[in-house]
Amino acid sequence: MTLIKRILLWLLVALILAYLALCWHFSGVILQTERPDKDILLINTAATERLDRHLDVVELDNALGESLNAWLFTPVTASPCVVVLAHGWGQTRLQVERFFRAFDRFGCAYVTFDHRAHGDRQSGPPGGGYLEKHDIVALSQWLRDTRGYAPEHIGFFGVSWGAATLLQAAASLPAHGFVVADSPFLNWQSAIFERGRRDYGDWVMCIEPGIRLGLRLRTGFWYSEADTAKHASEIQTPVLLIHSRTDTKTDHRQSVELAQSLPPERTRVLITDWGADHIGDFDLDEPRYTALVEDFILEFSDWEGFLAVPEESQPAP
Repeated sequence: MTLIKRILLWLLVALILAYLALCWHFSGVILQTERPDKDILLINTAATERLDRHLDVVELDNALGESLNAWLFTPVTASPCVVVLAHGWGQTRLQVERFFRAFDRFGCAYVTFDHRAHGDRQSGPPGGGYLEKHDIVALSQWLRDTRGYAPEHIGFFGVSWGAATLLQAAASLPAHGFVVADSPFLNWQSAIFERGRRDYGDWVMCIEPGIRLGLRLRTGFWYSEADTAKHASEIQTPVLLIHSRTDTKTDHRQSVELAQSLPPERTRVLITDWGADHIGDFDLDEPRYTALVEDFILEFSDWEGFLAVPEESQPAP
């Protein structure tokens, strides 16, 4: 073998190794999640009362055999309904809790929990909703079997990755009250590479096959399986998609395209022009957001009887 051929061969080997190393690095970056500091965890553990509700700590296992720690907040009076709240990527149960105010007039209980590899939950790695959906299914089963909630009186609310997870889970559940999905992604591939191209440029698509393999080796499944739209047509539960047109992290067109896979008779899509960024509509205009959510729930459920009458509407004594 001539010297030139040897040099070319070593260059080829070096390029292949560099390609694999780059793909492995980026697959790790994709799966990296932020963990809260110790003070945040102490606040989580110490919380006992929220919105005049009693806290029950729930321990159960999902179908993967993983332990799930959830918090069930119940009103002082009997709760006719319950809402399961799912947080987004890099967050904890604390950061989704404020959204419950959009449902507060119904007098429901609510459930929060940390996704795998988030908060005080050490199990991982994250799975783009494909693995996390088993938590939702387990919580639904527990609420029905142990707490006696009818499926139609169990609602779901999620933001971003949590919203996509709820939709993936809903495809394998019987009809429930509703799913309100704020800023979900179409599938994990679109979520990853929409941001990847924005952060690094279009060249990242050249290493997509290697990243796909890296994620498979790290998580144990092909990320193409974390597909929110794939089984969306099987969802029997009414779905409200909310997405800001000015979302800079997950383009609103992902929700528009996702809606095309959902049953149209049970789906409503709200693309807002309020100027909010990712999952920011609620914080920008809470009363307006709450009114839209309530209107959707009343359109598709029998929850009207649960609504509390606003104080200003009550007759004077």
